[in-house]
Amino acid sequence: MRKTFFAFVYFLFLLVLSGFTFAQSVNSVYSIPGNNGIFINFSNRINISSSALKSNFRIIRIDKPGKESKIAEISTVTSKDEFVKNLQKDKNILKDFPIPGERGINYIWEKLRKTGTIDSVAFWGAFPIVKIALGLMFFDSTAIMNEEYRYKISGSDFGSKPFTIVTNPTKFPGSVKFGRLIKSNHPSDKKQVFIVWKINSGNKPSNFQVLRRDNGKGDYNIVNTIKGFNSNNNTTSLIVRDTTVLPYNFYNYFIVPENLYGNKGVASDTIFTGTYNFNTVAIPFNITAVSSDSLGGILLSWILPQPGLVVSVKIYKSDNYDSNYVQLSEVSPIKTDYLDLMVKPMETYYYYFQITGTLGETSMKSARVPAIYMSKEKPIPSVNITAEGLRNGVKLTWENSEEYIEGFRVYRSTGYRDSLKLISDLLTEQKPVNSFVDSSKELSGKLTYYYAVKSFSTSHVSSDFSDTVSVRPLIPTKPPAATGLTGYIENNITNISWDDVHQNDNSVLGYLVLRRELDKNMKAISDYKSITDSILSYNHNEYKDTTIEQGSYYEYAVVALDMFGGQSDVSNSYLIDFPFPKPSPPGGLRLLPLPGGVKLIWDRIYKDNIVEYKIYRQQLGKKSKYIISVKSVKKLFITDKHLSKNKIYFYFVTSVNKHGIESSFSQPVSIKF
Repeated sequence: MRKTFFAFVYFLFLLVLSGFTFAQSVNSVYSIPGNNGIFINFSNRINISSSALKSNFRIIRIDKPGKESKIAEISTVTSKDEFVKNLQKDKNILKDFPIPGERGINYIWEKLRKTGTIDSVAFWGAFPIVKIALGLMFFDSTAIMNEEYRYKISGSDFGSKPFTIVTNPTKFPGSVKFGRLIKSNHPSDKKQVFIVWKINSGNKPSNFQVLRRDNGKGDYNIVNTIKGFNSNNNTTSLIVRDTTVLPYNFYNYFIVPENLYGNKGVASDTIFTGTYNFNTVAIPFNITAVSSDSLGGILLSWILPQPGLVVSVKIYKSDNYDSNYVQLSEVSPIKTDYLDLMVKPMETYYYYFQITGTLGETSMKSARVPAIYMSKEKPIPSVNITAEGLRNGVKLTWENSEEYIEGFRVYRSTGYRDSLKLISDLLTEQKPVNSFVDSSKELSGKLTYYYAVKSFSTSHVSSDFSDTVSVRPLIPTKPPAATGLTGYIENNITNISWDDVHQNDNSVLGYLVLRRELDKNMKAISDYKSITDSILSYNHNEYKDTTIEQGSYYEYAVVALDMFGGQSDVSNSYLIDFPFPKPSPPGGLRLLPLPGGVKLIWDRIYKDNIVEYKIYRQQLGKKSKYIISVKSVKKLFITDKHLSKNKIYFYFVTSVNKHGIESSFSQPVSIKF
């Protein structure tokens, strides 16, 4: 199939060439520059049926000063053998151009036999070599480059009247300008290189030279390749198929376009290619991705079977299996491992590989492999840990300087003899300072607690404990209330005592003694007030109140205070009364019978601030009864006329002082009325 294609391309190549020739063949006598000399055309007609009718031409070259030199005498051929011989002899004049084979020679000869004109040979008649071989054109290879010449041609066609014509001035090499050559594609395999250039606009070349350099060494050399043209609308493709290459080698190519006479245009850009199919080059396989704690990253390894056909290995990475891959590195094909240090512990990463070829090719993607970096390295402990007591607990703060931290856990103890115990869940990191509030119900404002923090990496490895800090929560404290309160008065001093609360709670700092006054009915007439100037020390669970007054009633209580400012409930109270002393009862009570009654007489009391006397009477078998009061302390008698005859009566007298305190009964006296 490929051979058929190139035969078709080559056919188009010839059509293109013949088309350019017709465009340039305006007159039958002319000179035109070539790349290495000057071409002189004599005639487009030839008679090959008779040797008597052949044409003869003399060529004289005229240089710029006007000097004439005969350089050749030419005759048209009269036999096919002569034509074939001339083709072989002159083929190197334009050695990049093809010459007709046997089939083409027969075609040319038959056309000329019938028409006698080279213009009728629409296929090969465009080639200068064919014209030279027929004797219709001459190539001046002795002309000097860049010297201008004219040519005088003398001769006759088919024995007609002789003519002499002087051509236009000409010098070589000729200047040509073609459309820009654009490289299109260059698929290759181990046996051949196939390259296409395109010209989209401008003049099209008639031929082109192919130059190649092997494996980047030495000079560029012209190579004999299969060449062709293909035209599609305004685009012309210049096609090269090089089968002289060796497998697994690399080549640089460029082409130099030429017109029909070998004049060269601007060379193409260079194409770099190789004799292999990159799609068949094996990509990395047996890819492994292993967490390496000792190396501090994920170690990738692979096998590359054909490193000599690979320029580099590209490694791609993402944290998403399906997307967001970025190039991680590009390494030499002889390298078979790579350490990825840009990883976070316990995060999943995905990797795939691609290889690049010498020609810039990129392979398909390799299989994707996952990996998780599991670091066993201990994180650095947290720093700058502080503790602050709160009314509801303790607030801790700390800072973290370690990367890849999953979180923190807080530990607490109640003293150096008590080990630190975990009290928190895993706490996520906060920036820039981490904090935690311990509001556990078991906290007491009476105790000092010790705290430390551990950091946990994303690989679940814990740090050592941070520094330990101590703190007492400012939770309000309440010591136990005092018990066993009792008291008594001695020598006008109230003696109060209570049980030692400090024995049950060593945080008790001391006590306050409270007192309030009561009325005679034992109802409070004032609020509790502290009667101590300062806190009584915890080892003094007694108090002497020297500020009491006679005739008063007091209620005492005690409040315990601890060293943290806590205050207990008020203890049970204890009542103390300190009344005025009773006055002495009157003495010397005596009775004097009187008609219709009885007179009571008693002695005066000169002390106790007596203001009143009260008289009581009692019948035998009945209770005593108050009968009268004497408001004057100087009156020491009274007459009782409310008596019944034949009754026995007993009399008592009491004294009342200014405080209203009544004495006990005097000694009784009796009488029968």
